[in-house]
Amino acid sequence: MLLRSMRKAEYSTTQSSHFALGLEHYAHFTSPIRRYPDLILHRLLDLFFKGELKSGRVKAAWDEKITGWAKHCSTTEKRAEDAEREIIKLKLLRHMEEHADKVMEGVITGIQEYGLFVQIDEFQLDGLVHIRTLTDDFYELDKKKLSLIGTRRGKVYSFGDVVNVKITKIDLLKREVDFVIV
Repeated sequence: MLLRSMRKAEYSTTQSSHFALGLEHYAHFTSPIRRYPDLILHRLLDLFFKGELKSGRVKAAWDEKITGWAKHCSTTEKRAEDAEREIIKLKLLRHMEEHADKVMEGVITGIQEYGLFVQIDEFQLDGLVHIRTLTDDFYELDKKKLSLIGTRRGKVYSFGDVVNVKITKIDLLKREVDFVIV
């Protein structure tokens, strides 16, 4: 959850520092055979150490192209991460089809008028308990308390509560899971 709240790093042509490392000047790179941004940086370092960046013509040629490359690299990296996440989720959902009858312990990670979002830590699986499946009472959302509260019996489901759930539906196309509290 912490990583989700942090801003995604982007490639840029502007000089920046690295807060966590406490460095005023910072360049990120790994192996140039793995990632295109690293190859670009290695090429720039090579030109710098050879003294070729002092040439106005060479510097102008790089200046003209590098902003576009940085933007393109950020876009394609995000696209690759999104694709990886989708494949992992699809594989997880296919695996979970075999565990549909299993009672699992989860944590309420979100609450809306229409239900509870629950995460199964054991599998890092997120799903929804639809409010219509909570048949023991009529539940209303209390936004201040981040809770669903039963109007007759007073049963409360709050953010962070541990609940036992079973899978009722897996939609592979939408990559969604529905749970029911047991």
